[in-house]
Amino acid sequence: MPFVPAKCTQCGANIEVDSSKDAGICKYCGTAFITEKAINNYNITVTNNYDGANINIIGGNIDNLLTLAQAAIDASNFKEAYGYSNRVLEIDPSSVKAWLLKMQATGGIGAEEGPKTNEILNYGQKAISLSDEANQTNIEDEVNFYWVKLANIFMANAISKIDYARNQPYKCSYNQKGEVTHVDAIDNNLHNLITNLSRSAITLALTVPTSYCSTHIDLSDEYIPLTNQYLQYHEDYFNACAGDPRWPRKYLGEYNTPEAFAARQSTLDSLKARIPKDKHAKISGPKLRKVGGACYIATAVYGSYNCPEVWTLRRFRDYYLDKHSLGRMFIKCYYAISPYLVSTFGKTIWFKNIFRTLLDYFILKLKAMDYKDTPYHDKY
Repeated sequence: MPFVPAKCTQCGANIEVDSSKDAGICKYCGTAFITEKAINNYNITVTNNYDGANINIIGGNIDNLLTLAQAAIDASNFKEAYGYSNRVLEIDPSSVKAWLLKMQATGGIGAEEGPKTNEILNYGQKAISLSDEANQTNIEDEVNFYWVKLANIFMANAISKIDYARNQPYKCSYNQKGEVTHVDAIDNNLHNLITNLSRSAITLALTVPTSYCSTHIDLSDEYIPLTNQYLQYHEDYFNACAGDPRWPRKYLGEYNTPEAFAARQSTLDSLKARIPKDKHAKISGPKLRKVGGACYIATAVYGSYNCPEVWTLRRFRDYYLDKHSLGRMFIKCYYAISPYLVSTFGKTIWFKNIFRTLLDYFILKLKAMDYKDTPYHDKY
């Protein structure tokens, strides 16, 4: 019978097993085991001499572990793949394949539980640095392609979580008249996950040098959908901030500053720089909203950025006020002051009653002047 050394998967004892059988019983603890797993679990110590260095191989066959790690990646069992790649690196810390698999496993875990950007970048850079000269270009291509591919996954997840958050039932408090007096804010952890996913996506995508994309390899098939998703993410995030009462007004205030808009525009320019100019026509996402895109007080009064009353006011802002110097000055002052008014008094009944009366009267005048209350996209 072909007996081979193995290690019990339960008690860890060194045993010999019949490799022709599917299972066996440990003579030390009496536990049944699967033969293949017991063999893989065996600590084989092989000592070889390479230029005077002793190399100890402990914990299994490297090729088998790499195969198992790859199979786990293919099956989206990322934690299992992470464990197998770590076992290889315990045996051989210079295994390029193991670092690549660990990078992919970490990316998969991050997509499910929250991004682990630094680890993903470090593992990819480690694989590149350990690759030999003949294979370094191929490894670099594989790493950079994966980073941009993962950026698409992260950004898609951020968009889907905004949609998820906005479709959750409202948790409200009511007074004796049945009027809503309080709406629970979006879960802070969920909001942090949404923003971290989007930021990590951009970090991964922009780590790939612009020169690499323009002179070495065309990654536009990854950067074009990422750029469109980036634009869609900001459109959805803005609408959530402006139109969903569960999103604290501070998010809209932070989002709607000149510095924040300049940063978004700079990121968009950086993404487009990695796409050949003759393919820019494929960038079809919504335009970035400029500073001042939110009717703060009207949104607070009517409960949504997208409702008939606010559509009328937005048309007046874009087609009248924005056409005149005094109007533009009013817009600038309004967006400098109104966020603080809304954040301080926006949920009080007296604030809503006073401004509702004023706005209702003004909107009637605007509608008489043919400013419609139909759905409207801001003119930016």
